[in-house]
Amino acid sequence: MTVTPSESVPVVRPSRPLSTRLLIALLVTLIVTGWVFWSGYFILRSPSGWVGDRRFVPVHLSSIQEDLAKYHKEHGVYPETLRDVYDELYTKPGEKQTDEDYNRLITVYRHPVEYERTGTGWQITDYGADGKPGGIGLDADLVVTDKMNDDQVFRELYSGKYNATFEQVRTDDSNHFRTLFVTSLVFGGLVFAVTFTVVGSVKKEHIAATIVSVVLITIAAIIAGGAIMMAHTVASGH
Repeated sequence: MTVTPSESVPVVRPSRPLSTRLLIALLVTLIVTGWVFWSGYFILRSPSGWVGDRRFVPVHLSSIQEDLAKYHKEHGVYPETLRDVYDELYTKPGEKQTDEDYNRLITVYRHPVEYERTGTGWQITDYGADGKPGGIGLDADLVVTDKMNDDQVFRELYSGKYNATFEQVRTDDSNHFRTLFVTSLVFGGLVFAVTFTVVGSVKKEHIAATIVSVVLITIAAIIAGGAIMMAHTVASGH
């Protein structure tokens, strides 16, 4: 067959074998999706995350510290019990406090705050979610003394030993772990589809397009996840 100048010869674009495309797509999907899942999990398990109520503990303990300081300023000594503080500071003449009025004396997990007067100072203990001495993660005990300021309490809380365990994150009633897992699966599917489609060609511009697409999907996933968690926080009043 003779090709005349007016005829064009079809250009056969090089393409990767199906097995290679699958391997590349799976590898990219595992790496990127794994990173996104771990990032979300790390946020959930931290003391400032949405699992458990550890993020409210410093504020609660700080309010008790302030009340103890007020009592000490007025009396020159610290009280024998925390109830003495609130009877002094929050009870009007002729009124009698009920158990519901002592909400400041319980932890965010609805367990009593343990208070002890130690010579010239004091020590308060938050026994965590289980309300018992010892434990790890959300159950870990947080001990605060009159020698510690707010910064030291925060540093202690964020030292790492108060991070929720995997089981605590997985079984938390907020269902954020389930949301993170499902979102990661959907996100992984998008990454796989984009990668598998674009890497069919060996052209450099297609490889660049794959990278850009994956980055954009990652950014979108992070924004969506943050928006979902923020909406939950606002709705729950936290």
